[in-house]
Amino acid sequence: MSNYSLMNITEYHELDGQAVYLLMINVENIPPHLGLIYKGRYFSKSSLGGKFDQDAQLTLKSLIRKKIPSILVRLNMNIVDPKAFFNKIPLRSGESCLSPIKNLISENFSEVSSSKYVFDILEVLIASNKLSTVEHICCDKLISEGHITLNKYDQEDIDKAILNTKMLC
Repeated sequence: MSNYSLMNITEYHELDGQAVYLLMINVENIPPHLGLIYKGRYFSKSSLGGKFDQDAQLTLKSLIRKKIPSILVRLNMNIVDPKAFFNKIPLRSGESCLSPIKNLISENFSEVSSSKYVFDILEVLIASNKLSTVEHICCDKLISEGHITLNKYDQEDIDKAILNTKMLC
C-alpha cells in the first residue's frame, strides 16, 4: 500500500467555532475514523451508530487527554447544516464513515462526488483551494519537516475495520 502526505501541518491550538473541519481520528489506524466539525459541533457515523451534534471541544479534549493521534483539516468552504446527513441510523452495507461527509461536501462542491477515499477528497480540495489549514493532535512522532505521511488503504481495509468493530459488540 502506498502513502499519502499532508503538507504544512501545525500543532492544534484552538478551534474556530464558525469553521468547518474534517477530523481524522487515530491516523495510525488503517483506516482512520472520520468525523466532521461544523460551527463547533461534532458529527460522525460508524457501524455502531454515531455522534450527532456534540460539543466539538469535548471531543477534541478527549482526543488530547487520551493522546489519540488525529488531524484537523480546516475546509475553506461553506456547507449546509450536517444534521440531516448524520442521522442515527448505523452505516448500511457499502458505506463508511466517509459516506455522510462526502455526500455533505458534494451538496456544494460536486467535484468530490466521485472520490472514493478521504485521500481522494483531500486531493480535490487542495487542487481547488478548498483546504485552509491542517493541524494535528498528538502526531509529533509522525511529522517530519512540516508534513505527515499516512498509510493509504482500500475498500478491503475499510470492510475489515467495520467487521472487526461489529465483532467487538
